[in-house]
Amino acid sequence: MILLENNELQVEISEKGAEIQRIINKKANFNYIWSDNGQGIWKRHAPILFPFIGKSNQDQYRIDQQTFPMSQHGFGRDQTFTAEQASETEATFTFTATEDTKKIYPFVFSLKISYALKENQLQVNFEVINQDTKSMSFALGVHPGFNVPLNGEGSFEDYSLQLNPSTISLKQWEIGPAPFRTGNIIPFTATKENNVIPLNHKLLDDGLIILEKKELSQVTLQSNKTSHSVSLSTGDFPYLALWSPENKRAPFLCIEPFAGLPDKYGDITELFEKQANMLLTAGKTKKLAYQLELK
Repeated sequence: MILLENNELQVEISEKGAEIQRIINKKANFNYIWSDNGQGIWKRHAPILFPFIGKSNQDQYRIDQQTFPMSQHGFGRDQTFTAEQASETEATFTFTATEDTKKIYPFVFSLKISYALKENQLQVNFEVINQDTKSMSFALGVHPGFNVPLNGEGSFEDYSLQLNPSTISLKQWEIGPAPFRTGNIIPFTATKENNVIPLNHKLLDDGLIILEKKELSQVTLQSNKTSHSVSLSTGDFPYLALWSPENKRAPFLCIEPFAGLPDKYGDITELFEKQANMLLTAGKTKKLAYQLELK
């Protein structure tokens, strides 16, 4: 376990999946990140999704005529990363393709994830390096779960998401059957005045919500019952997903930057035709980033 710490926050990150385990507000002594603690609701905290996002049709995909298995959200979240801690507030985690990963994803690559803590902000940078002699297609996402309510103040329904800028209209990918897409894009109608999304479990009971980011730059989890909040700046990620376990009234919300999409329901998908995937030619690097501000 790697520990990053300053006067404001303490962040624990596991070498398994380079996954954030806890973010502690030191002054108020509470954890922003969901922890199941034996409840059997969702055992993860903030997994990295790579090289796939969501579920693949028949848990498979194809390259040319060859079929490969692929579990939901890919294999990155279950791999052991090599950690290098540069200081009390910075660390980098690296995973490089292995013989085992090449059997299910036949590319040579390196995935680097860097965490940097500054005051009450956590900057997260990603580098995907294609070390192969051929192009690779991949998706990358982040799946952090935030406790709602924050610090036990208020209830889930007391919270909302403030979208910034507050003037944009949003569209979402229609889900069906969950967790697949139908392929249709429909208006997102859950926003109220000034682009505020009031939270309630019914909103999330039909499966994840995937928003087309467009001009959306930041989303803030907030409530008038508390002075605490979480702001996620979406950075380079073109989609933003919202999820909480369906029909479980779980006390957390996942706010997820996506660069890639789950499969459209139907036949097994050809990797290089997979909608919203990124294409990286041999020897090139793709960089993405997002930021958390925690009050």
